[in-house]
Amino acid sequence: MTKNIGIKVNEPKRECEDRNCPFHGGLSIRGKLFDG
Repeated sequence: MTKNIGIKVNEPKRECEDRNCPFHGGLSIRGKLFDG
């Protein structure tokens, strides 16, 4: 199951075990701006 991360990006096709994944882990990216 993927969670809504707050920005429009393509969701990954499969679930991962990475705890730093913004879709499946605990990493929060709401309110942060990434450039690159």
